[in-house]
Order: sequence, then C-alpha cells, then structure tokens
Amino acid sequence: MDNRFLFPLSMLEEMDHGIIREIQITDEYAERIQGMGFFPGEKVEVLKEAPLGDPVIYRLGGTTVTLRREITSQIMVEIQQPFSLQFGQSGQRIIIASLVGGKGFQRKMVSIGVQEGKKFTVLPRNVSHPIVLRTETNQSVLIPYGFASRIKVTLDF
Repeated sequence: MDNRFLFPLSMLEEMDHGIIREIQITDEYAERIQGMGFFPGEKVEVLKEAPLGDPVIYRLGGTTVTLRREITSQIMVEIQQPFSLQFGQSGQRIIIASLVGGKGFQRKMVSIGVQEGKKFTVLPRNVSHPIVLRTETNQSVLIPYGFASRIKVTLDF
C-alpha cells in the first residue's frame, strides 16, 4: 500500500508535518512564498493556529512563518507519519501513536478503547461523517470527526 498522502497544507493540524511537493500559487505570491522558504522538497510543520483558525504558524527548517489558509491551500504536501487520523483512508491498518488533548479527551478515548499502541483498520466513510475503526477483535469504534485531528497515527505494515 502506498504511504504517500498529498493534501493542501491548509488541511494539516497542529503538530502535523509534511514535505512540500507542489506549489500552485500565482506569480503574484510565488516569489514571496519562495522568499519565505517554501520550495518543493522542504519539510514543513504546523506549529500553532490562531484562535479562530487563521492565520497559522509553520516551521520550515529553522524559520517560523505565519500564513493564511487561503495561500496554504495552494501548497500541496506529502503528509509524514505520524499523521492525524482524519487523513486515514479506507482499508488502512493503523497504530495509535499519540492522543493530543487534555485529560478529559484522553479519558474519553481510553473509555472507547482508543489508546497509544492499539491497532485498528479504517473502515469506509463519507468525508463529513465520523470515522469508524475496526479493532483487532472485529468491534467498531466511532470517532467524531473533530476528535480525529487530535489522534496521531502511523501505518501498520
């Protein structure tokens, strides 16, 4: 199974990281973006979102850059592992790498069987619907979409 996932940089959440593969920005902004270090092959990490979600602070090498999602929606990145569960695709076998949230979030996840080191298979779904995982014992676990971005996973090969 291919472990390359290309998504707009604007879709990544805090702590997600990837490698820039394609820049589809018009000439008006292309020079500015390149001046900030955005080139194909560069590693980029999402550090922090503004309280309302825009702009977003990114790290490229040793540089920190703040950009609006309108611009970063035109930068395609290959998502690196671990990645947010929201990017999981049907049929993928995954391992929970970490749960990013407070004690209440962590308790809720543990109560439904989602904890670090556990293995699951991602079941088919529609984009706006909750994510459904199948456990190794063939039980289904429903993950609300908003929670999926706070669950970091790796592929289980």
